[in-house]
Amino acid sequence: MRMGLTEFAHTGGGDNITGTDTICPLEGIESNADETLFGAAPTINVGDTLYFGRYPQNTKDSEVLEPIKWRVIDKATDGSKALLASDQVLDFKYYRSSNLDTEFKSWADCYLRTWLNDTFYNKAFDSAEKAAIKKETLTTTGSVNTEDNVFVLSRDEANTLSQMDRCIKPTTYTKNVSRNNLNIRVFYGRVSWWLRSTGTGTSVYTDFVNENGELGTMNGYDGTLRVGVRPSIYIDLTSPYFTANESSITFNLDGGDWIKDNTTWKELNKYKEGVVNILPTADEVKKDWYVLKGWSINGNDLTEISINTTWTGNLTVKALWTYEGDRALTDRENNAFIVRDEWTAWVKSFTSELSALDKNAISRIYSNMDFYDMQYRFTEKYKKVPEYLDEDGKPTDKLKNLIKEKRKEIAGGSNKVKDYLKFTSTQNGSTVGFWVTGTTDYNMGYSKDGTTFIKWNPGENITLNSGEYIYVYNKTEVLTKNITSGLYFNLSGAIEASGNIMSILDFSDEVPYYGFYGLFSGQSGLTKASELKLPAQKVGEHAYDEMFFNCANLKEASDLPATTIGIGAYFSMFGLCANLEKGPYIKATSIGGGAFEEMFSGCTNLNYIKLDFRGALGFINWVQGVTATGKLYYNGPTTDHSNNKIPTNFTVVPF
Repeated sequence: MRMGLTEFAHTGGGDNITGTDTICPLEGIESNADETLFGAAPTINVGDTLYFGRYPQNTKDSEVLEPIKWRVIDKATDGSKALLASDQVLDFKYYRSSNLDTEFKSWADCYLRTWLNDTFYNKAFDSAEKAAIKKETLTTTGSVNTEDNVFVLSRDEANTLSQMDRCIKPTTYTKNVSRNNLNIRVFYGRVSWWLRSTGTGTSVYTDFVNENGELGTMNGYDGTLRVGVRPSIYIDLTSPYFTANESSITFNLDGGDWIKDNTTWKELNKYKEGVVNILPTADEVKKDWYVLKGWSINGNDLTEISINTTWTGNLTVKALWTYEGDRALTDRENNAFIVRDEWTAWVKSFTSELSALDKNAISRIYSNMDFYDMQYRFTEKYKKVPEYLDEDGKPTDKLKNLIKEKRKEIAGGSNKVKDYLKFTSTQNGSTVGFWVTGTTDYNMGYSKDGTTFIKWNPGENITLNSGEYIYVYNKTEVLTKNITSGLYFNLSGAIEASGNIMSILDFSDEVPYYGFYGLFSGQSGLTKASELKLPAQKVGEHAYDEMFFNCANLKEASDLPATTIGIGAYFSMFGLCANLEKGPYIKATSIGGGAFEEMFSGCTNLNYIKLDFRGALGFINWVQGVTATGKLYYNGPTTDHSNNKIPTNFTVVPF
């Protein structure tokens, strides 16, 4: 929900990344400008700071969006628009497409411009905020004129700022990006940041601001570095977003609470009238033994968890819950349930076990405690229990693993065949094998009855006749660590995949960074995967990257239920699957940058996609080459047809 936010607890970190800090020439001199939160002041003036849009900042999680703080650096004399630059560096990006791209790019055709006006624009701003952003025609040295919603400053624009205002630090999220990438300019807690103009010496130079706030240029080679991004926008001060009246809003969670100390909602007490708003989702609130059904606004029940509407007047918004009976929500982030009675029985048994170790250290363990409660209670009350707590009273890995394994056992059932990944042959002489690269961790096994598993080694192909099948299990939660280390299947003949893909991650709750990268890439022997379950609710960065790339005989995709996906999560997931006709039902609503990039590129026969995402479409080449006539089930505002939006011959069907 973005409602013209008026109060927040904090604005973002600025501590050092590493080493001993050195002083920027003007650092320590404070601006005299007042900090303005939208709605808190009738005017916006040069030097003010304000909040608008959201992007990861005080977190390492790319999916946690927080209000962006901006500085007003210019304002039209007629008061109609203002130029803003972010208060901190929000990300690191290449100016060109990568460090392998040696061709010079002007602002008009560089990667940074595309990223800002596509990935960043769609992630940071909702429809109401986009309507308040003024697309501007920009004149840039070394480039043709461009029309942009988001951009970085030119050398001339940066020159109007004081050296202090050019000497800025990164957010916590940006610092984490820097730690994971070596080819980044970061010195003593401050960062360099791109300008859009090319250098004054020759056209092969790119302008930037260095860590001490000084203007400079980079030659063609240095221009391949990832440098800080300090986005800029023009806002339309005559738009309803800035002129609308404010009214109060009060949330009644009816016994529930916010997840992850969600200050965005917790601190909210006002909203902009007449602006399109979205309510919190089930991922943002919690209540033991209940799940969120919807909301009641001033007594009017709404069955949808997320709605788009415009409101006026003072509002009271009450959560509507559904009781889950005998199921306990033991992992709120991933919506993992177990049977309540079985969990209660085990907790009592485990209490007795600990009591035998140290009777004076054990108090009553409440039967409804979940995974996190259990860790907390041991931390606070059972500090003398050996093996399960460290010297600081925190849960040891042994305790964490014990609780985790027991949770899996109860959830899956210890005396029945689990829902393993299953490969079934429909042709005599088909084979199933796998290979690994780099330093991948694995402990693979296969079974023909789902109970007795045989150790399975890389390069060992299992031959199956028509109707025969194997179950697959991997007793480790890590497969692919990066793009050069991974595990990949090798399928020949005609093989159908079904069952739970998470059995090759030891039934983990989420798919980690590069988890299933290229898992079935290039496997023409994979003929069916529509019954393959991909149940993870949280999918990490590049987790499904090229997972089914160039699977030439795949005709129907399985659904993608994850609601939160990381950067590049679905990148080229079905790329070049020329025979794919029915795409997945994609339920992601919290989307990392580039998550859908080239997802269906080259799927010429694709005729069906369904999206829960309600924002504007603008995913780089996500449907490039899709030429078949089909339907896109989608409730968002986009109506344009292109490689980045709605497929050329598709009809949009609201649902």
